[in-house]
Amino acid sequence: MRESCFGSLTLLLLLSLSACNGRAASSPKGNTGQAASAGVNGQCSEPDIEGSSTRPREAAWMTEAWKQFIADGRYCVPGAQEFRIPEAAMADPYRKAGLKGTVKHPYGWGDFNKDLLSQDFVTFVVDKTKETPDRFGIVIFNEPREKGDIPQPHWVLRDQDLSRSTLDGGSGMFIISTYNEDGSSEGCYVNWDAGKESYSCDEKNRHIKN
Repeated sequence: MRESCFGSLTLLLLLSLSACNGRAASSPKGNTGQAASAGVNGQCSEPDIEGSSTRPREAAWMTEAWKQFIADGRYCVPGAQEFRIPEAAMADPYRKAGLKGTVKHPYGWGDFNKDLLSQDFVTFVVDKTKETPDRFGIVIFNEPREKGDIPQPHWVLRDQDLSRSTLDGGSGMFIISTYNEDGSSEGCYVNWDAGKESYSCDEKNRHIKN
């Protein structure tokens, strides 16, 4: 089964490096210090669903789901300029390369709800109606089982300052990492609740059975 893919092929290297920073798993509570720049005009990007070298096998449903989500013009994918990863977090050149890749392409796909369908689509978004730091969110579109179905978005986080956050992934894990001024990071595990049909970001990875 294919692993999660988050924009840059350096992600797994980044994950192993960030683990050495002593990440404490906790839900991001918003960043302190320098706030993200106000306004997003001219700083949106588009997810390269069909043109990516790591694109899903069948991207039609994903493209249509995304078009429907942004139809009212409220949300877009943040451009790299919207992120404020602290310089201390990029002191290591290998880690810097990975972080630059993940903020340039802040989206990806994988089996996030653990239903053995490996093309769930996740992306950062920003609310263009807001000019405050808490305009970020993260949404996931679960891959449909039936061909032709268009899934609805599931919010993981919403109305938060995620300008210092990135998507991280590895074997059996999907983590949202948030970087501090000293270069250390905190993270929360993205979990799917099948009963509630919703995602959450928690201290523990509930997909791992102890």
